[in-house]
Amino acid sequence: MVQKLGWQVETTPNFRVKLGDGFQTITRGKCMQVLFKTGEITCEIEAYLFDLDGVDVVVGVEWLKSLGDMIINWKKQTMKFWHEGKWVILRGIEGTPEAIPALQSIVGKASKVLKLFDDVFQEPNGLSPRRARDYAINLMLGQGVVNVRPYRY
Repeated sequence: MVQKLGWQVETTPNFRVKLGDGFQTITRGKCMQVLFKTGEITCEIEAYLFDLDGVDVVVGVEWLKSLGDMIINWKKQTMKFWHEGKWVILRGIEGTPEAIPALQSIVGKASKVLKLFDDVFQEPNGLSPRRARDYAINLMLGQGVVNVRPYRY
């Protein structure tokens, strides 16, 4: 997308980004003064680049901090905040026409991975094959069950 739009990419040190769902990726540089429009808001942002697979943009903490106080309703997937003299509401894509293609994109990519590693996801039909070195826990006759807490709290 960056090449298609002709944006200049500034090289940055790579750093790891962890999204809310646990997905981790590494940045691939950044674009300065990108015009960002969502809902009724238009502003210029620094856009860090990384592969998202099916997601257009992730708003970062720096942009969220710039908005000040906000009201978030996780159940309705809305974010409400005061911007340029009026309340602005951003809504999630759940329940909108965009939600189905986004979900289908994720399911489609997961299906490809499952097919690619089909042998890994088969139900086992017995014990694992013998190996050059098999491991075992040798028990001593007459010994009771080990009674030790596995973790310290």
